[in-house]
Amino acid sequence: MYRVEEYGYRLTVLILQVEWYYNGKKLPHGHRFRTFHDFGIVILDILYCYEENSGLYECRAYNKVGEDSTKANLKCMSKANLILTSQLPRVSTLNTKWKSFKIFFSQT
Repeated sequence: MYRVEEYGYRLTVLILQVEWYYNGKKLPHGHRFRTFHDFGIVILDILYCYEENSGLYECRAYNKVGEDSTKANLKCMSKANLILTSQLPRVSTLNTKWKSFKIFFSQT
């Protein structure tokens, strides 16, 4: 907290402290978790959200006047990590010098 006195007016500025928690533990600082707060707006930006990031997120803000908190339950769903089916087209054509062959794939 600091005060600015200019032109006979007194302005008191309260410094806002913000803490983020993930499943009850303090959120670690890292490349994928970016936090921002300015003019009373508080943001948590999660880059590349993975299924492991699912859980309860809590924001706690406080200053000398008081404190407040809010919680959100985030559920991230991921696609399959391994592609187990063939990505080749069902019909393929091979061109050689002499002939053109068609290969048909049958489903087993």
